[in-house]
Amino acid sequence: MRNTLLIAACLALTFAGAQANATECQSRSALLTHHYGRPVSCHCGAELANVEVTLPKGLVLARACNLRFSDGRSPDIRQERISLDRYDSAGNAIYGEFLLKGELHLTGYVRYEPSDGGDLWFRPSVPVLQRQTAFEPNFRFFALRQQSAYSKFRLAKHLRAKGDCFQAKAEVVFRGFELLVNESDEAGISPRTIKVINVSGFSACKRGE
Repeated sequence: MRNTLLIAACLALTFAGAQANATECQSRSALLTHHYGRPVSCHCGAELANVEVTLPKGLVLARACNLRFSDGRSPDIRQERISLDRYDSAGNAIYGEFLLKGELHLTGYVRYEPSDGGDLWFRPSVPVLQRQTAFEPNFRFFALRQQSAYSKFRLAKHLRAKGDCFQAKAEVVFRGFELLVNESDEAGISPRTIKVINVSGFSACKRGE
């Protein structure tokens, strides 16, 4: 009897989780449809089985939205298998908006360098993803877009006011990631949660290096 109840409870939790994923996907799809002024599909859970991708250890693909090849074609991942790791035979990559769940414990440099894509960045000191794939460059820099990031890294306002380039060594834990892959200034990966373990003092740096 006890085993039966445990199995029933596990099944109920699994069903509830699947429902939550479906609701999250539908909500995101509706938001992006409104933003772009056209229907935008999002895929979660079992629908991602046809998406091949190599991710850093500790991360999983939780959602994929607005999938399309760089030549404009839109794949139907319910019917065909796609790879984010490779370009297709014509050299086209897959664009889209992705949610990655999990965490990364990293050391590297936090860098204040204002640009069209953002102001504050984190560059790991060693490659986050060892395997060289079409998807790997997305993990070379992390955009730190939360307003609280400035205080977490103790970046003084007088340095920000100069609008120049400053960087500091840092150790961080990032959790949950929003990733936009396309050719816009907003493209890139950004952690949802930032925990700063250690950060040194900021010093001047050269832009673009």
